[in-house]
Parts: sequence; structure tokens; C-alpha cells
Amino acid sequence: MIDLRSSEELELAPTRVGRQGINYIAIDYSLKGIVLNYESLLAALQLQYRAIFHELLLNQGPISYNCTAGQDRTGSRRR
Repeated sequence: MIDLRSSEELELAPTRVGRQGINYIAIDYSLKGIVLNYESLLAALQLQYRAIFHELLLNQGPISYNCTAGQDRTGSRRR
């Protein structure tokens, strides 16, 4: 599981996934002081997206990712 939430979001709602024997990747970053738009999110989350693609290329099993709203960072917004 790759957690796309910011450090502030993780502090508000910590995950318990790592305790269940699941490989859990969370890379610290902050959204404080960032004008939130799609371009700034891509820049802020470069390391997280690289981690997703790295894990995909390893082809070692399913990958899950987590974020707070499930829209902008993960691209799963319903229309």
C-alpha cells in the first residue's frame, strides 16, 4: 500500500495497515504553503508517484494506494 496523504493528514488519521503485515509506503510531505491545483499536486507528489510505478514494475502482486478524498491525487473522481 502506498499512502498518498500528506504528513498533516496522516497525523489526523494514522493508518494501521503496517501492523497487518502489509508492505506500507508513506513518504512525508506537506501541503502547507502550496497553492492547490493539479500542477502543484503533481510536483508535490513526485516521489509518491515514482513509488507507485516502481512497485508496478516489480510486478510482485497487487498494489493499493490511499488518500483522503480519493479524487485529485488518485484520479478516481466520479463524474
